Amino acid sequence: MASGAILIRKGYNIGKINTIKMETRNIFVSHEVLKEHFIKYFHQSLVKYYSKYLIKVFGETAEMPIHLAYLCPLCLENYIVLRNDNPELSRVTSDFNLDHFPPESVGGKNKVLVCEPCNRDAGSAFDFILKEKLKQETFHRKIPNSKLELRAAIEGLKGNFKGHININTDANTEFSYNPNKKNEYLNNWNKTQESQKASITLLIKKFTEDENLKVTKAFLKSAYLYGFYLWGYDFVFSTNGGLIRKVLADELKYPLDLPTFWIDDIAHIPEGICFIEEPIQISTHIVNIPIISKELNYKAIASVILPAPEENGWEQLLNFATFLKDWEKLDIKLKKVPNLFNTTI
Repeated sequence: MASGAILIRKGYNIGKINTIKMETRNIFVSHEVLKEHFIKYFHQSLVKYYSKYLIKVFGETAEMPIHLAYLCPLCLENYIVLRNDNPELSRVTSDFNLDHFPPESVGGKNKVLVCEPCNRDAGSAFDFILKEKLKQETFHRKIPNSKLELRAAIEGLKGNFKGHININTDANTEFSYNPNKKNEYLNNWNKTQESQKASITLLIKKFTEDENLKVTKAFLKSAYLYGFYLWGYDFVFSTNGGLIRKVLADELKYPLDLPTFWIDDIAHIPEGICFIEEPIQISTHIVNIPIISKELNYKAIASVILPAPEENGWEQLLNFATFLKDWEKLDIKLKKVPNLFNTTI
């Protein structure tokens, strides 16, 4: 793993982080990122958990140097430390960059600082699948111009043929089993009398159990980062924060399939973290994640119910699963949770 020393070219102190100008050897963390995230997360939340990183960063020491620190909220391993007493000893253990939540591929605009390995690994392991999930949802909701790839099994012909099925502007379903017109064999067969009578079976790919798990993890990661953005390290070091990280690491199964809700009518649904006031049977926090397809001009909210902060909050989610089977019939009342850091998210 890469590591390097941060060189401070102008002095700084805890109260005036905006004076930082920095360059690194083979590690890059922008001035804007440092200013934004240290101000929001260190002063108000991480400072209460110094014991979580003190020995890791400074070793066995009697005194903790005056410093600013930032832990990657996903792995809690990689960190940035700026030292006021000796700037040349400031350290960063990995590249850090801004991670979109939800991913940019589904319209995500919110960003939070995570280490590059966590950003890269989540992207390749499960974040990527939300784009495919969005394609399936828009098709099943008959959004005009939505399209799914398929295979066509044609009576009398061996093998399957590539094709697609789409929703036209009149909300009707159309399909083509030779969309590129490149299959000479199929083109010749289409001119025969047999082709007019043959039955065609359309094979549309369904998500596997493993792919559905990836969808769950991708939405849960976005919900977790909303929690970090709202509550800082208080959420990260909470019991539920730790359990969610175990789900993302494949060490635990989330009690609910995610997203909990997929809502097309978003006019009165606030983005971000809300509290479910009614029905009281599911009183807990819910994260409303905006999902966007720019190509189709389609917007939706994917909602993720978080466990209540009580001791049995995780187990309560199992009871919610039964109650939520007919969620469309429920009269749900939400209250937006104010943002701790007064940001515009």
